[in-house]
Amino acid sequence: NVNLNKKNKKYLEKLKLYFYDSLGHKYYERTNGERNLNELYDLINQESKKINKEKFVDVCMHVRLGDVIVDGNNPNLLPSKYKDKKSFNYPLETYNKIFYELKNKYKIKKVTIFGGIHRKMKKQILNESKKFIENLKNISKIYNLDVSFRLGNNPDEDFLLMSNAKIFIMAGGGFSKTISNYVSYKRNIVINPIILK
Repeated sequence: NVNLNKKNKKYLEKLKLYFYDSLGHKYYERTNGERNLNELYDLINQESKKINKEKFVDVCMHVRLGDVIVDGNNPNLLPSKYKDKKSFNYPLETYNKIFYELKNKYKIKKVTIFGGIHRKMKKQILNESKKFIENLKNISKIYNLDVSFRLGNNPDEDFLLMSNAKIFIMAGGGFSKTISNYVSYKRNIVINPIILK
């Protein structure tokens, strides 16, 4: 086990105040802020049993929305406040390759795209996120994929639903990375768009 850095540990300690009974809070309670994949995976497994089975979907794609989108036509571009980070999303051409692979390699017909904006945002930022979503809809139509969107829902439930995917297409960032690690642990398929670029 590895200690979390001080910034992450401080964040986890605040969870009980702001997000009591969330997955993050429950994980912290189990581990006291120590990194422990066995505890995390057990928590995901136990909490997943509480979800109505009809909500689970086989193919999940995670996208980041809100403050990480400055141009819905170029979702890989980051605002200046994230200049030291890697992109959370990918160029639209990469999503075209993803949908092509899903249709032709995996013979997929249905995909659920997950994303959320969990803070108040300016109208311009919201409009760019909407534009990004519209672009994803249009690309999926090229491949006659049945795409549904799960946007702005409970992030804990989204996390659990994506963690149980048979095929998971990850975004950038720690949320998606944690999900992809669990999906791989369960011996399901993770598509990392960086490889398709």
